[in-house]
Amino acid sequence: MRRISALAILILAVFSGKAHSGEEISLDAFLGMVLSNNDALISAANAADASYFAARSSIARQRPSLGASAAGSYLSGMDNGVRESDIGGFEIKLEIIQPIDISGRFGIEERQALLSVEMKRVELEDAVNSLLADAEESYWSAIFAIENTALQEAVLQRRMENRRITEGKYDRELVPRLDVIRADALVIEAEAFVAQAEAERLNILAEMASLAGGRRIQPIGTLSVPSFQEDDSDDALFERRPDVKAARLSLLSARTAKDLAAREMSPTLEASASWTPYSDPSGSGSPQRGEIETSLRLSIPILDGRSAEFHRSHASAMVQSTEASLRHVQETAVKEIEIARNNRDLAIAVERAKKSEMEKTDEELRITELMYMEGMGAQTDLINAQIENRRVRTEYLRAVKDLHVSAARLRKAVGGYAAKFPARG
Repeated sequence: MRRISALAILILAVFSGKAHSGEEISLDAFLGMVLSNNDALISAANAADASYFAARSSIARQRPSLGASAAGSYLSGMDNGVRESDIGGFEIKLEIIQPIDISGRFGIEERQALLSVEMKRVELEDAVNSLLADAEESYWSAIFAIENTALQEAVLQRRMENRRITEGKYDRELVPRLDVIRADALVIEAEAFVAQAEAERLNILAEMASLAGGRRIQPIGTLSVPSFQEDDSDDALFERRPDVKAARLSLLSARTAKDLAAREMSPTLEASASWTPYSDPSGSGSPQRGEIETSLRLSIPILDGRSAEFHRSHASAMVQSTEASLRHVQETAVKEIEIARNNRDLAIAVERAKKSEMEKTDEELRITELMYMEGMGAQTDLINAQIENRRVRTEYLRAVKDLHVSAARLRKAVGGYAAKFPARG
């Protein structure tokens, strides 16, 4: 009864887990789902969009501004303590103001605003690159978990069959009771492996659902050995890495800030024109009703407490800092790309070795099982062959999965996932 109960619980767990699996979906469709539904990416995309409007707002003061004003007044005249007359006044005025760029600041400010938008965009690309790499790793891990579950179930069935044969031999008094106990222990071990594999499968599917915005999905496909293309040159790879792009933009921004700091003590010029369409009485203010007043205002800073000098020193130091930061980012990129390539090459070598090892253990297990059924082999040899075969087959599945994972990590290292994000106007 204990054996039946354990198997029943195990089968119930497996089938209930499979019942909770979602729609079947390909890798490209899954990555597209992550792009569309992941809340972290949606938040980052909205922040990037918001940065555009913030940049437009920051340079709006360069544009003409138009305003309207209305004012009223009340005057009372006094003569020897006796009020002689009361005069009320009211006027409406329209005024337009246009700053004039005489120091070249406007173009620099626009460039700085554009760089801030580009930096937010690159931050979004970096988030896309990292998240999609994680998503692809989860996808191949899920396929591995599915195939590993099937493998462990097949191992369980094979060991149950071996236990049945052993019990039959024991009933015929061909083997001792110890052989039955050993066979039963192998079945119990296989049941635990099935339960563990199924739990891993459900956990990875839950992780994929989280990445896809809560949608339950099931990956389709099998673990096959992927093909690899030749890598681009390091210069081409640098062009795709979001962190290298961000470091270059930071350097441009720092140099732009230095240019702005150099113009802090520059004079400013402002032109304005005002029109008074209505005033009552007509002579209550200046300009009079229907008149237009124009003016130019030139401001020349003389002393600012050395503020501009300190800003220039700060800007120069920031340029030096961002130059060093760019070199560090490029060196880190070279290291990460090289490590990713080495890990991919290692994964290729491990897969080939594990495939050869698996083929040998498959043949060893087939011969050992045949010899045991014919009464020509020892049970210990069969047990060792079963344990070794399960281990090697599991490791081979993991090696193929690691091939896909290493390819995904290399793609992430060169910024390949950032290109999957659609360009925005």
